[in-house]
Amino acid sequence: RYSCADMDSSGDAEQPKPVADLLAACARATSSSQVASSIADAINHPSNFVFGEFFQVERYHEMSSDPQYQQWAQLLEIFAYGTVDDYVAMKSQLPDVTPHALRKLQKLTLISLAYKLKTIPYAEAVRALHCSSVRELEDIAIDAIYDGILKCKLSYSEQAVRVVWAMGRDVRAEELPSLAATLRAWTEQCAAVIPVIQSFTSASASKDANIAQRKQGMEEQVAAAMSKLGSSSAPRASAAPSEGSRLAV
Repeated sequence: RYSCADMDSSGDAEQPKPVADLLAACARATSSSQVASSIADAINHPSNFVFGEFFQVERYHEMSSDPQYQQWAQLLEIFAYGTVDDYVAMKSQLPDVTPHALRKLQKLTLISLAYKLKTIPYAEAVRALHCSSVRELEDIAIDAIYDGILKCKLSYSEQAVRVVWAMGRDVRAEELPSLAATLRAWTEQCAAVIPVIQSFTSASASKDANIAQRKQGMEEQVAAAMSKLGSSSAPRASAAPSEGSRLAV
């Protein structure tokens, strides 16, 4: 029985292959063994959390029908779509995974929970991730935050993970119609909101124009008043004395 550690060819853990090279290696594979090795690399890679493109590789489909290696196809599907529960249920039929790969699957399981719940009770997350303690759950959540796949707040007082954002996981082909329907509904809602926004925008622009017009009128009134005030307060020139009013010397 092979394991991820046996098949992993990524080399030094501190200098893993670029993620793009994993798919390229799978596409260049000439045997089911090489495809399985590429899958092990992808599962163990510290920065790779999506696997859907591997399902498009022709050699993958050949491997998935090979009795000696089809368990690697099952393992890849769990990392793409599944959870820790799925792995535990089929563990006896699957390759052993490394502790690092299991931690990755726990993070992905937390992501799946985040789709369903914006506030995840610690008790539910501990069960779903098969954690030994709340501390382990919090460590996994913090790792997911640093990996850039989850934004959340850990509330010890509420005993819950409060989700802000979660990355998208791979989607099964049979789930695409439902996803498309959700996107259509969202598009329709956006289309319904646009006229309302345009109405508010027009009203705001009209209000701004009225304010600008009133401001200009007030400025003109102030300027006229200042001009009038300046004219009335200017000193008058003295009249020249008449010939008869001059003093004789």
